[in-house]
Amino acid sequence: MKAAYIALGALALAGAYALQAQTQTAPAKTPGMMTQGDPTLGKTSPQLAEGRAVYEHWCAPCHAPDPKLAGTSALRVKYEGELPAALVHRDDMDKDTIAYFVRNGVAWMAPFRKTEISDAQLDQLTDFLTAPLAQRGVNPDDVKTKGAGK
Repeated sequence: MKAAYIALGALALAGAYALQAQTQTAPAKTPGMMTQGDPTLGKTSPQLAEGRAVYEHWCAPCHAPDPKLAGTSALRVKYEGELPAALVHRDDMDKDTIAYFVRNGVAWMAPFRKTEISDAQLDQLTDFLTAPLAQRGVNPDDVKTKGAGK
C-alpha cells in the first residue's frame, strides 16, 4: 500500500511539472538573429536589415571583429594585416565570391545548405557584405589595416 502512495505522489508531481512547463512561454526571438550578434556594429540602413540578420546569425559567431573567433583569427593569419580579418570590415569582396564560400565552404568552414541559408537570404547577405561600410553600421575608423576601409 505504501508503494502505491509513493507512486501516486510521484505521478502527481510529474503532472505538476508538466503543467508548469506548458504554461511557461519561451522567450521571444527575432527570426535569424542571435542573442549576441555583432556588438561592434552601429545602425544599419533599413534595406540591409535582413542581410545583417543573416550575417549576425550565421557569420558573426566565427567572423565578427573579435580576434578570439576562429574565422577572424584564421583570416588575420592568412592576410597578415593586408586585409581586415573581420568579414564585416571587408570592402573588397564581390557577391559571387561571398556566395561561393557560403555554398562551398573553405578549409574547415563547412558549406551552408539552402535549408540553412536560403537563396533569398544569401542574396540579402551578399547585399549587406558588399554595401558601403557606413551603411552596414561599420565605423571606417575602426577598420585597422593597410588600404582597407575605403
